[in-house]
Amino acid sequence: MDEYKASGAKIAVVDYESAESLKNAVTGADVVISTVTHRALQVQHVLVEQAKAAGVKLFVPSEFGDDTSRPNPEGIFVVKQSVHHKCKELDLPYSLFFTGPGPDYVFVP
Repeated sequence: MDEYKASGAKIAVVDYESAESLKNAVTGADVVISTVTHRALQVQHVLVEQAKAAGVKLFVPSEFGDDTSRPNPEGIFVVKQSVHHKCKELDLPYSLFFTGPGPDYVFVP
């Protein structure tokens, strides 16, 4: 981790059940890139709220997988789209990166 800190990265241990912990972790950041697993996607709602409150300029939700911008979503896509809606609701700029369906299956424990 020291090499990341030397490069200017901020390493923060957070309690995802604590809005204050999340806000403290993102305060001072311009961009927040969420890499939570598919089992923790719902925590991004609070993370988005706290990112907005902390003045973050861009939020990148944990999307790394198949395109989630489909009509009539099911399963995991419902949760992912709800995070997009939360960003829109709070007027927090966000970017989606779709890497194809592979990571949805390969990186699932």
